[in-house]
Amino acid sequence: NLLTKSDVFAEDKLFATLDSTTRNINFAGEKILISDTVGFIRKLPAHLVASFKSTLNEVRESDIILHIIDLSHPYYEDHLRVVDDTLKEFDSEHKKEIKVFNKVDSVEDKSIIEYVRNKFPGSVVISAQKGINISALIKAIEKIIKDEFVEEELTLGIEQTKLASQIHDLAEVTSVKYNHDTVVFKFRANKENAEKIKKLISKA
Repeated sequence: NLLTKSDVFAEDKLFATLDSTTRNINFAGEKILISDTVGFIRKLPAHLVASFKSTLNEVRESDIILHIIDLSHPYYEDHLRVVDDTLKEFDSEHKKEIKVFNKVDSVEDKSIIEYVRNKFPGSVVISAQKGINISALIKAIEKIIKDEFVEEELTLGIEQTKLASQIHDLAEVTSVKYNHDTVVFKFRANKENAEKIKKLISKA
């Protein structure tokens, strides 16, 4: 809600929200989608399996994972491991991730803050409710966007419609210019997808 300036229902209660919500926002000069998913837990109740599958689909399609951890919870490290193990299980641990330790304002033992900063380099400690250290979170996201996304241009034959469709699936196409027998695409994608597109073209 803080990043998207939304008012989606949120409550400090397990399974207060059961559906993933997605918002389209302008962030650091880029149009991006932010999805808020159902949390990960061990031994998921049967009636929540469908919601959790939706969460996994969102994770698979994401470029950046913001892993939100309730730092005020006594078992926050156990919760963190559940998510990390699940990401590995579904081959998503390679994705760019920022561990965001939330509710710092509710942490009584302040030594925990320094502990997580040392143990999890690149993590950010915030309070979404109090607005503490949000600028650091925004900078961390901006850095990944800047470092991991590239802009490319390529030319396809007018008949290569299948390849054009694959480019649309893998990247944000920013412009298309039609010539007599060619099409010039400009697109923006993360480096992984940009490499996939190059391989597709080399095989075409």
